[in-house]
Amino acid sequence: MDDEELSEVERSELICSDTITLNIVKSIKESLISALDNYRGKLEPNVNFAHGTPKEPAQIDGGTMLMLDHPSNINYIEMQLSDEDSRFYCYYIETSIDQHIWGRVVDHSNYHCRSIQRLWFLRRFVRYIRIVGTKNTNNKTFTILKIMYNTDKMHLVEIKNGLIAPKYNVALTSMDAIVIEGRMNFKSLLDGDYENYDRFRGDTYHLENECITVQLAQPYVLSSMRMLLWDCDSRSSYGYTVEVSVNNKDWDMIVDKSKEWARSWQSMQFEQRPIIYIRITGVRCSNKNGIFFKCVYLEAPAQVSLDSNVTPRQRRSISRLFSRKK
Repeated sequence: MDDEELSEVERSELICSDTITLNIVKSIKESLISALDNYRGKLEPNVNFAHGTPKEPAQIDGGTMLMLDHPSNINYIEMQLSDEDSRFYCYYIETSIDQHIWGRVVDHSNYHCRSIQRLWFLRRFVRYIRIVGTKNTNNKTFTILKIMYNTDKMHLVEIKNGLIAPKYNVALTSMDAIVIEGRMNFKSLLDGDYENYDRFRGDTYHLENECITVQLAQPYVLSSMRMLLWDCDSRSSYGYTVEVSVNNKDWDMIVDKSKEWARSWQSMQFEQRPIIYIRITGVRCSNKNGIFFKCVYLEAPAQVSLDSNVTPRQRRSISRLFSRKK
């Protein structure tokens, strides 16, 4: 039985409630996929195989299939999603060496994704790549930018349950994060600059009964953040909450400082989890000037040790390193 037939067995009403049988089927599928590791091919680090893919890939088995010029080892795919009609797109990616046995390397079928997708996974030897949309399937426009065995930034990512746990800041416009709720004074919360701000510019704010919401380009596994609250007025302190979500509907609170007074730099550590949306809500403000909550800078994950004393010069160096366009 091939992978598709085994998937049909899993969905069968005859065995869907039989845990032992489902475990056997899962084991067989994993064995089939691991059999691909027996293939040996040339390893070409940092060569972009996307240059050889067709501009109009073939439609097959409910998805879009691309064929590489030759079987290759890869661990990274970068593609541009079309997000003109909505703010998110859901999909998964499978790879194969023979079009019979397919292994899923990326599964964002239940996550809201937009713009450029930077996708890391464990090394696979592949010839065929299939991309299948699971939501917004009428909008199938995308552009493959890179297919490669990427070693340049391999040390900056970990794979956790199929998702990327980055060591660099992904809350940047250069990483295609956007502010979907909030008001801005001449610059974005996400441009990586936390030095050039004053009383009249350089912050993102919200009025009473509003919030600031950031959407990352894809799901990331995060366990820390930092943000800089506007502090040009020594009287300004805030109470706030920070919530996170993967679907913009179900929210988990990771920080609750609604009953405290906070100002300037805020460091946050929390249980590791997938995150796409970050919602910051001011609950109270010491300086009643019509603007309820002001934030200058957001960073996820935190780029400094949260339990160490880091100098401003070190912070500037780290910020400049990771705010450059990837």
